[in-house]
Amino acid sequence: MAKYEKKVGIISAVELKKPKYKAIYWSMYAFLILCVFVNLFPTIWIMLSGFKEVKEIYSVPPTLFPSEMSFSKLFEVWSQLKLGRNYLNSLFIVLGDVAFAIVVNALGGYVISKIKPKGTQLVFAIVVWTMLMPSAGRTVPIYMQIVDFPLIHVNMTNTYLPMWLMAGANCFNLLMFKNFFDSISISLVEAAKIDGATDIGVFWKILLPLSVPIITYVGINAAQGAWGAFFWPNIVIEDQNMIPMATKLYKMKSEAYTLDKQFLALIFSIIPSLLVFMIFQKQIMGGINVGGVKG
Repeated sequence: MAKYEKKVGIISAVELKKPKYKAIYWSMYAFLILCVFVNLFPTIWIMLSGFKEVKEIYSVPPTLFPSEMSFSKLFEVWSQLKLGRNYLNSLFIVLGDVAFAIVVNALGGYVISKIKPKGTQLVFAIVVWTMLMPSAGRTVPIYMQIVDFPLIHVNMTNTYLPMWLMAGANCFNLLMFKNFFDSISISLVEAAKIDGATDIGVFWKILLPLSVPIITYVGINAAQGAWGAFFWPNIVIEDQNMIPMATKLYKMKSEAYTLDKQFLALIFSIIPSLLVFMIFQKQIMGGINVGGVKG
């Protein structure tokens, strides 16, 4: 009887044998294939158009495949546009964003969840309240602080520090760490303190090793967001030797590069995101699956 109870999505194996449910199943299957095609076609068209000549891109009727496929064009564009420096700049931003997103938000979640000093409830309420603020309303105040950081009066333009600090001040990530730490038994923390561990020791040696799933999720999201970030790097970084890939793609329009070279630059920009998805596909598609014992 077990095979009759097997489910194919929301339709059981028994129901799938009936013509009505079989028609529904294959109709949904065909619809999903159509959705995949609609989403993938622009990317495929850009990738193939990068190998075309400019006049071939604008030809009428348009063609999907280039008349000549020369992969040496990839190396020519990479060398001409000097994308290696932009790749390194983006990588530097990604590494800083991931480090700040994990360490700073994890520490904030730990303090609110386990240490709970005086004023914790007020701080937690402010954190939740800031999530309700529209991002447009924060743009000008943040930029003013970047130009003249309060108290120390330091100008942080032409540095990557503003992007890193904003990654460390992510309310959503802080709440995720806080909720995860809430699920860990308080007895673990108390036992560690009896053995002589300090608050920071409990954090590094007990809570962080237990937080691998949440760290993986936050790290992947931070890396993906940092690689494609455009708004703040475009505003903060004026030095052309420090701009990341996303800003480089935008500035190519004003540098009179032909459309085929812009398309190939787009291909180079999406390769890291594709690699991250291929390597961490299980974590991205599965989301977070964490458990614990309530203290």
